Amino acid sequence: MTSFYRPTIAEIHLDAIRANISQIRKMVGPTRKIMPIVKSNAYGHGAIPVARAIESQVEALGVAFIYEGVELRRGGIRCPILVMGGSLGDDLPLALEHELTLAVRDWQQAALISQAARQQAGREDRMVKVHIEVDTGMGRLGIPFRQAADEIARIRELANIEVEGVFSHLATSERRQDNFTLLQLERFRTILAELERRNIHIPIKHMANSGAILQYPESWFDMVRPGLLIYGLYPAPHLAGVIPLRFPLTVKTRIMQIHQFEAGDSISYGRTFICQEPRRIAAIPVGYADGFSRVCSNRAEVKVRGRKAQVVGTICMDMCMIDVTDIPQVQVGDEVILLGDQEEGGASVERLAELMGTISYEVLCSFGRRARRVYLDRGEVGEALRDEKDFGENRGTVFSPAR
Repeated sequence: MTSFYRPTIAEIHLDAIRANISQIRKMVGPTRKIMPIVKSNAYGHGAIPVARAIESQVEALGVAFIYEGVELRRGGIRCPILVMGGSLGDDLPLALEHELTLAVRDWQQAALISQAARQQAGREDRMVKVHIEVDTGMGRLGIPFRQAADEIARIRELANIEVEGVFSHLATSERRQDNFTLLQLERFRTILAELERRNIHIPIKHMANSGAILQYPESWFDMVRPGLLIYGLYPAPHLAGVIPLRFPLTVKTRIMQIHQFEAGDSISYGRTFICQEPRRIAAIPVGYADGFSRVCSNRAEVKVRGRKAQVVGTICMDMCMIDVTDIPQVQVGDEVILLGDQEEGGASVERLAELMGTISYEVLCSFGRRARRVYLDRGEVGEALRDEKDFGENRGTVFSPAR
């Protein structure tokens, strides 16, 4: 292992992610399309390695922004990529160059895409695939549901536009038998029925995120969009175990130094931890710049030599301290597990989210952001990426390709 890397690493088991997608496939059936969401660097797991590992399993991949889709294309991903966040227009030529499918939020945006297609292609027969977003209650992007049928009909008349899909976002799908979710589904079905009445046939209709996949089968339509599920997490506690999932991520580091402190000694900024008796305190190279929030100071736990160790003192930008007094034979260089599944120890994503007052999505996207990624496939580690300049946030990883 090259010596200049930090000792903090994030291990990602690609076979676990594939296994999770297989479980989703069993649930929704073999004929329904699956479009995993790999935005935000695949929720912090590394978009290109994850996409490479799962591309043969799925029908499409979803990202938020055009640059994310371009990064995947440059990384060799050839399957359909839907850019769900839309565009203001300046980056449309790049999207067309890399044959990205674009979400459309209104007629004006569709007109910009139509114009860009004609200008770039230099011919009238260039068609750009789009999925039209309808706002059925999310209150974010999309055509308001009351105007959706009329607006979709207008968009279909634009030159160089192929309306391949129509979709909406569920706002509260993680809740049990939620009335608002049911209302959103009813609104979406009403729009689809009106389009059919007008003889407007759109091939791919989709609405189901992770929560809806697990408990609202009526939302599955032609395609589902799992995000959190493929990374081994459930969107709500009551959904745990609906399908078996494997957690693919372990974040670990190593002890940098160990000190013996006496009663009355203080630890870290602000002196928020005062030793009440002699304690052995270890310093580890992880801090809030890695996503280990200061809110976790004096609260979070890690695992050393199979035993829990409490974080003590204020978490610094690059370092934090842990109490190893009761851990026998601990020494400099010992492995510290910060984040992992219950068998590996450390904190779970759900526990860190609870401590931070946030959701597991945010923890995944932010925790260990400076950690070197190591990708394992069926327990084996591959060679280091040779051309790091093309891999954006995945730079400096070790990668084992899917087989």
